[in-house]
Amino acid sequence: QELALVRLVGAARDPERLAGTVHAPPVLFAFEYALAQLCQSGGVEPDALIGHSLGEYVAAAIAGVFTLEAALEAVAERGRAMQACPVGSMLAVAADGDDLEALLAATPGLELAAINAPQATTVAGPEDATSQPQAFLRDRPPPTKRPSGSPALPPPTSDSSHEPPVCNRCRPRS
Repeated sequence: QELALVRLVGAARDPERLAGTVHAPPVLFAFEYALAQLCQSGGVEPDALIGHSLGEYVAAAIAGVFTLEAALEAVAERGRAMQACPVGSMLAVAADGDDLEALLAATPGLELAAINAPQATTVAGPEDATSQPQAFLRDRPPPTKRPSGSPALPPPTSDSSHEPPVCNRCRPRS
């Protein structure tokens, strides 16, 4: 299935269309890749590259780990595979350490997704699991906030039957 990036970028006026994990990743990848190319055209050459999530694919493509075409194919396949995963949500929580451990232990299905900084963590899980701590913690510390927009990928689940397939064409270049 081919994705027309030009049409998807034009769909930015319709945020719902870009909210899903099928369409958002290729558009984000294209934007990040184009930004890197713009920097390079201005003489800015990286000594090293690193990325997070889709940024890893961009960094790998810029570094020559695999071709642009292979990277786009992997990103599109990843988006399709993630779209088939169970729906979940994330919640930003101003907690860490013992408070966070207590929250995770008290909420079945809730998992740690990221530790961004002290007192700045993200938890994830099924919608019912992420709404429980939000309601519970709404009127007292630690504050919580549901991130705006749709994440590029659903949060992790403990159901390993939904792991995305490996893209066979995305092997390092010889």
